[in-house]
Amino acid sequence: MRLISGATFSAQGKSGDVFAALAESRHGKRPRILGTYSGSFSNQGESVILNAANGSAIKSFTYDDNAPWPTGADNDGVSLVLIAPRTNPDHSLPASWRDSSIVGGTPGTSSWAVWHSGFGNPGGNTDKDSEGLNAVMEYVLGTNPATAGNNLPLAATEGGFLTFTLTHQNRDDVVLTPNVSADLTTWSSAGITLTSKTSNVDGSFTTVWRAPASIAAGARFYFRVDAVLQ
Repeated sequence: MRLISGATFSAQGKSGDVFAALAESRHGKRPRILGTYSGSFSNQGESVILNAANGSAIKSFTYDDNAPWPTGADNDGVSLVLIAPRTNPDHSLPASWRDSSIVGGTPGTSSWAVWHSGFGNPGGNTDKDSEGLNAVMEYVLGTNPATAGNNLPLAATEGGFLTFTLTHQNRDDVVLTPNVSADLTTWSSAGITLTSKTSNVDGSFTTVWRAPASIAAGARFYFRVDAVLQ
């Protein structure tokens, strides 16, 4: 296989081996390293081509650091991260990428993989402490999946609108989607407003959402946040 761009690399192996090799040569030890690469990727965007041994293109796309591409990679120290890589998204579309939440990115692994391994590899939907939060949400909150009593999200009202406050880690491999319901059966994310996202001194973030409509007197309204690994 051969990578053709500002950085060049040739190797015999699977595509995953090639990208692991690219990660280690720049960022430290990773499994199945096949060699090092020369050159570097442009900070301003360029074409990237990954060819198979027979010369056919496995992937060919051009990235950028200007909107509508994620702009955090433009001198802010973060990297471009492919969203849901297992689904083989279109690499040429800006919507297929996001900024990493960690400066320097997470080359050769993911934040979830590191956290997951540290707690004995619980399944993403596992609720080991039986407190109503699966392992993915515990990962988002930065809490221990085997210990109950974690600080849970807070709901409140402001100007007649339901608000929902979540203090969480900024996980670059999870998409958070707030939803509201009037009956705990039908849920929708339509019209929900992101009121604020504030960084905290411990590295966490506090995000506040607001429901799309005011609450009538005596009515009930419910909020939840879905956390989906990408």
